[in-house]
Amino acid sequence: MSPQDILLQGISLAGKVALEIGPLAKPVVTKEMGDVIYVDYADTAFLRRRYENDPHVDTEKIVDIDAIWGNNTLQEAIGVDKKVDYVIASHVIEHVPDLIAWLNEIERVLTSDGEVRLAIPDKRYTFDYLRSETRFADVVSANLVRARIPQSREIIDFAINKTQIDTAMAWRDKINVSELPRDFTFDGVMWLVRDAMANGTYHDVHCWVFTPYSFAKLMQELAGAGFVHLSCENFTETAQDQIEFFITLRPALDKTKCIESWRAMCEVIQHSDRGFNEVARLKREFQERIAKLELINAEFRNEVVRLEREFQECNASLQVMDVQLQNCQALANGYRTSSSWKITAPLRAFVTILRKVTAWRHSS
Repeated sequence: MSPQDILLQGISLAGKVALEIGPLAKPVVTKEMGDVIYVDYADTAFLRRRYENDPHVDTEKIVDIDAIWGNNTLQEAIGVDKKVDYVIASHVIEHVPDLIAWLNEIERVLTSDGEVRLAIPDKRYTFDYLRSETRFADVVSANLVRARIPQSREIIDFAINKTQIDTAMAWRDKINVSELPRDFTFDGVMWLVRDAMANGTYHDVHCWVFTPYSFAKLMQELAGAGFVHLSCENFTETAQDQIEFFITLRPALDKTKCIESWRAMCEVIQHSDRGFNEVARLKREFQERIAKLELINAEFRNEVVRLEREFQECNASLQVMDVQLQNCQALANGYRTSSSWKITAPLRAFVTILRKVTAWRHSS
């Protein structure tokens, strides 16, 4: 299934209202599907200027924004009496400066049986590869200061560790960390931080970093502390060679059940991770054995080539020796048939007798 299919699975907009956050040029849900509200932090004109030099965004396809979140609450942005049945956000949650406030504002605009559908990048297969997972303290700290822009810590952690990786290689555990380049220089990182601190500039970074397990664990902790009241309704783990996982959340009045839903997600992921890790281990062992066999095969082929070369050299030497032997035999035959050989025959016989007599005398 495509990411869009996963996010829209089971959704029917007949008589319902959907709200999509940050649709930009690729909305998950379109106006043709039903009653849809597009929300972003700025209006369409600003977004088109903002992304005019971004090769990854077709500015002509940026949708018309219906409600500007910005400095408003989400409820103020869409209307104080407006409620929605679905909130959809694809690759948005990692950008929001105050995660707790963001989730709570979404909860307030939902109907009692409404749903939040999130697509979240899995740091293990993205440019966040080198970063550590977001912690409870990070998120709570941002909420306590009512962060409206990414804080210094998030900017530094993002920029100093941002790198480009091959997703397929990451899935196969073949990333050499020592060879990974960095997208920012240290001076560039510090410029971003100073600009944000001095001028309040919003620098678009990944404030938060997740894996499926770390997200579920964080939500369990936030629910336990009473910061959020959204339970895990469903989730789809990151698919092979993909970079994102999917979560469906619902408003939860029962705190215990809310916490339990995230704990259950943690357990499922742990079991699946163990199975996945075991399969990955077996694959690595198989690949290592194949590599060893290929090495042995290569050595065997080299040895065969060496022996063939030696055989050819020996065969050539034997052929030369055979020719020399034939020449010697021809020369000997020539001597035996020559007149000088016949004339000297009595002399050779006398020498033979003399050698025998000499040998007899010595023996006696």
